[in-house]
Amino acid sequence: APRLAQGGVDDAPEALDTLIARCLEKDRERRPATIDHVRATLDRLAEDMPWTETDALAWWDSRAAALGIADRLD
Repeated sequence: APRLAQGGVDDAPEALDTLIARCLEKDRERRPATIDHVRATLDRLAEDMPWTETDALAWWDSRAAALGIADRLD
């Protein structure tokens, strides 16, 4: 599967990009072994990069036109 940057998402944290790529691995042995591993990785990302609802709305607003989204749901 293509990495996030190859799909046009160039501002995603490397740890998130790596996690998604591992989850999409064809080889089962290379995927995360448990959902707890996935959750722990996401929890570390959330601690390192706090994300508020305001941040999320600003992110979606900045990409709405490129994604073909006219209005967001508030």
